[in-house]
Amino acid sequence: MSDHVRAGEIIAHAHGVSPFATRWFCSTNHKDNGTLYLLFAFGAGLVGAAFSILMRMELQEPGLQIFSNPQAYNVIVTGHGLLMIFFVLMPAQIGGFGTGSCP
Repeated sequence: MSDHVRAGEIIAHAHGVSPFATRWFCSTNHKDNGTLYLLFAFGAGLVGAAFSILMRMELQEPGLQIFSNPQAYNVIVTGHGLLMIFFVLMPAQIGGFGTGSCP
């Protein structure tokens, strides 16, 4: 393991890439990859939560408050559903917890 890590560090240093970026974005370690999946799912969850807040603000009173076009509301609802399923639940369950990133 140490020879492989040192070779990677030498190549990264020669090309001006930081060891942090090499470890996290060029890794084949399943725990690092699982952690990246969980971080991605968390970030996508924040965007999905923002979509949910927009939907709730629109439905607070009758009529259009936030969106000037009803089609824009439909896009946010559809985007929220797709984002939460395919960018939050699936990466977190299959990529994050399925690769053994948790102890």
